[in-house]
Amino acid sequence: MSHSRFVHLSLLTLLALFHAGCAPSTPSQTVVGKWQTGIKDKKSTMTFADNGVWTFEAGKLKETGTYKFVEDNKIEIQVKVPSEAPPLVYKRTLFFSHHDQMNSTDADTGFRTTWRRVEEE
Repeated sequence: MSHSRFVHLSLLTLLALFHAGCAPSTPSQTVVGKWQTGIKDKKSTMTFADNGVWTFEAGKLKETGTYKFVEDNKIEIQVKVPSEAPPLVYKRTLFFSHHDQMNSTDADTGFRTTWRRVEEE
């Protein structure tokens, strides 16, 4: 066996072992954390807790609620509203291009927003 073929096979074996050791990451696991979009004083922040609680802040606007995945990458956010108000549910499709970057697309309007993960303060 030539030296280059041996190195190639060794690298393939290591790659397979590395991949097998990585925990699978699903959108429901990846979404947990604090996400931000916008610049300077026009930032919006969403936080997804692992217990299903959701919060949103954009300037003076603050919303809270709960979220659940209805499909692998589709989420519904039930916003807390006064009892006399009609229910408010956001429906989004999420795509993670990196564990620290999330794109959300509104199911009704098709509007897409790019979010970046931020560290908890």
